[in-house]
Amino acid sequence: ADILAGVNTALQRTQYQTLLGVSDSTMQIETALVDAMIDRQMDGLMVIGPRMSAEDRNRMAERIPTVLIAYHPQPGDQFDTVNNDDQLGAALVVQHLVAGGYKQIAFISQFLEDHPGHAMVTTQREIGFRRAMQEAGLGNHLQVVLAPQTSREVQSAARHLLQSRNRPEAIFCWTDFIGLEVLSVARELGLSVPGDLAVVGYDNTAWCDLAQNALTSIDQSGQVLGLQAARLLIERIKGRESPEHFVVTPRLVARGSSR
Repeated sequence: ADILAGVNTALQRTQYQTLLGVSDSTMQIETALVDAMIDRQMDGLMVIGPRMSAEDRNRMAERIPTVLIAYHPQPGDQFDTVNNDDQLGAALVVQHLVAGGYKQIAFISQFLEDHPGHAMVTTQREIGFRRAMQEAGLGNHLQVVLAPQTSREVQSAARHLLQSRNRPEAIFCWTDFIGLEVLSVARELGLSVPGDLAVVGYDNTAWCDLAQNALTSIDQSGQVLGLQAARLLIERIKGRESPEHFVVTPRLVARGSSR
């Protein structure tokens, strides 16, 4: 929502309007939406967290001005990208938790049957998490759990973690949605947050600030991502051909879900 707000703000004084298609993180739906938008002669495309293959991404960029958001560029990519520094964001989480005295730290990431590998923000955050844990001397204390992004699957994964013999002292969630689900399960199990368990999310959405959540999170400046994506796309439409890759520096916003 923050990214879309930034896009809409950037386009207010232009001739362009935003038309939205929702892919449900499914490659087939995403590809069909892209083809439909190109057939309807859209001026350009912004794709958030693309799932399509590398060949399809580059073929799309050849057909229409394209900016990808939440996709880390790979060698040979000829389209523009806008990203948060996801590895740094994950490192900030680990540093914050270690400073709070937590050692047994788990990372809940997203399970997908089809994804563009290292280009994914979830993969980048896992890389940053693993590296920061190793640098803190806690390589033997890390856990990584993959769960589909549905309430039932996330709650099941969280419940399994929190009822296991090696229950983590802290859980880092790849997005705030997961973090809120973990908070819910922790309270259902009678665990104190942050006494028994720390929880940290990512994106710093508006829900984090609510008193009942008080979720520590990484702010990725979503509106800035949207503003810059719109800027790059308009430049593409006007004729720029060389790819540009914009990166936002994240910051950690500490709240009551962590010490």
